[in-house]
Amino acid sequence: MGNTIQITFALGLLASQLGAQDPVPTEQSQDSTLVDSILGELEGLESQAEYGSQNSFVGVHGFFDLVYRNGENQGSGFDLHHANLLLDVAVSQEADVRMEFEWEHGGDSVEVDQVYLEYHPVVDNNLSIAMGRFYAPFGMERHVWYPPASRTITRPLTFREIVPGNWYETGAMVKWRADGEKPLFQIEAALTNGLGASLATDVRDARQSRNNNQNLMISGRAGVNVKSVSGGVSWASGKYDQDSQNAFSYLGIDLAAT
Repeated sequence: MGNTIQITFALGLLASQLGAQDPVPTEQSQDSTLVDSILGELEGLESQAEYGSQNSFVGVHGFFDLVYRNGENQGSGFDLHHANLLLDVAVSQEADVRMEFEWEHGGDSVEVDQVYLEYHPVVDNNLSIAMGRFYAPFGMERHVWYPPASRTITRPLTFREIVPGNWYETGAMVKWRADGEKPLFQIEAALTNGLGASLATDVRDARQSRNNNQNLMISGRAGVNVKSVSGGVSWASGKYDQDSQNAFSYLGIDLAAT
């Protein structure tokens, strides 16, 4: 209550002082400095931030999930499964940077899932080019399986047995998104290091931070969104030896209704 009284009193005092002044403060006005300061702050809130300066826009967000397990084949207890921090930085009017850091199981595993620069050419607002480490453009799960979009604590079967969970890749990706009336079309295509030769025996650790062979992976997705229904077709293909014994090809079809 004390804080409420103080705040109300300050606003009332300011209103009474402003009401006693002319609509346009003069240099002789006793409170002109106060009024100019307030007006200057309001104008600063409305003005566009200067890119590259200390006032550049930086978005900070993230999530964490705390899991309690009490299964028959494992000890009971709490597990801080994910604690993810995401940073979005406006480098310029045409370029953005995204960084995602993940602490798993209370810090036992620390990963940098995403670090990439995304460029939006002025000539085409629907086109963007990403360079760095990003999620592979395969399927829709990469957009919805993390909390809070997904309300479960387990990964989809596809991400546990076929592709390595949060499937990040290092390389370059082109994205095009139709603008305007629906249906909304989106196309993504990437050239990346791809998954390693251990894919058949260890899905999660098959991700390559650096390429260990002479072949790159081509992947992509074509999707459409019509009102509350969306779907798409994905493809990924990589080769890791001369006789193609360790080659792989993925075909994915996704469908969702909101």
